[in-house]
Amino acid sequence: MLFKNFLHKSFLGLFILFNIHLLSAQQLPLFTHYYWNEQNYNPAYIGSKEIFHAQVLNRLQWVGMNGAPNTFNAAIHTPLSKDNIALGVNFYNDRIGILSNNGISVQYAYRLKFKDKYTLSLGIQAGAEFRHFQSSKINTDDGIPDLLNINNFEKSWMPHIGTGVYFYGQNFSIGLGIPQLLPKGVFKDEKWGIQPAIQYFISGAYQWNIQDNFRLLPTTTIRVLPSQPLQAEFSVNAILYDQFMVGTGVRTDKTTSFLVQYMPTFDHGEKKLNIGYSYDLSWKALRTANSGSHELMISFGMQVFKPSNIIYKSPRYF
Repeated sequence: MLFKNFLHKSFLGLFILFNIHLLSAQQLPLFTHYYWNEQNYNPAYIGSKEIFHAQVLNRLQWVGMNGAPNTFNAAIHTPLSKDNIALGVNFYNDRIGILSNNGISVQYAYRLKFKDKYTLSLGIQAGAEFRHFQSSKINTDDGIPDLLNINNFEKSWMPHIGTGVYFYGQNFSIGLGIPQLLPKGVFKDEKWGIQPAIQYFISGAYQWNIQDNFRLLPTTTIRVLPSQPLQAEFSVNAILYDQFMVGTGVRTDKTTSFLVQYMPTFDHGEKKLNIGYSYDLSWKALRTANSGSHELMISFGMQVFKPSNIIYKSPRYF
C-alpha cells in the first residue's frame, strides 16, 4: 500500500508539474481556426474585416482523455466611423485538468491607409488572466491534495499588456503579435503564480482568386518562444462559390487538421455568417489515448460604418 501511495503521488506530481510547464511555455490557447482568430494574439488584427464582427469558438482537444484541454473564446471588434481607429474585446476560458484560466483584454488599433488598397494597422491591448488550480478535484489514496503546496498559488491573476502590427490588402496579410510584453521580472512575487514568457506570433496568408467560383487560401502561423522549439502550422484552403471552404493543414507538434466552413451572405451582402468545424488527428503515441480534437466556430459580421476609402474588388476570407 505504501508503494502504491508513492506511485500515485509521484504520477500526480509529475502531471501537475507538466501542466504548469505547459502553461508557462504556451500560455495562449491553441486553435486550428488560427487565421480566423488572430485577435486572440495580435491586437492589430481588429478592424481588418472592415465590418463589425463577433465570433465564438469552442475547442475540445484530445477527446476521450480525462482532464484534456477545453477552450472557449469569444471576441468582437469593429472599425469606428473614423475608420482609421478600431476597437475590440477578447475573452477566453481555457481548462486543462485541474487548471482553469480566464483571460480578457481590451484592444485598440490605429490604421494607416495607402493608395486605397493597403492598410498598416498598429495595435495595443491591456487586460488580465485569472488562474485557478482546483485542488479539490485531486483524489489521492491518503486524501492529501496539495502535494506541491499549490495552495500557495491556488488562485492568482496576471496583468498583461500586448502589441502587434498587421499589414494587409485585398488578397494578402502579414502580422506580428506579442500578446504579453511584461517581462518575467515583474512577476517574481509568489502571489502572481506562474511567471509568463514573452511570445512572438508571426502570421501570413495569400488569397489566389483563380476564378470567380474558385479561390485558394494558404495560411501560416509561427509561434516563437525563447528557449523553446519553434512551433508552426501551415494550411491550404479551397474556397468554392464564395460560400464553402475546405482545407487541410499540418502542425509541427505532429498533427494533421481538416477544416470546413460555410459562409453565406444576406441582406445584399451587408451581413455575413461563418460556421466552421475542424478535426485534428495526432501522429504521436498520444493518438492511441484519444479520438482527436474538435473545434467549432461561429461568427457574424455586418456593415455598421461604411469604410471611406477601402475598396475590394473581390471578397476577402481572412
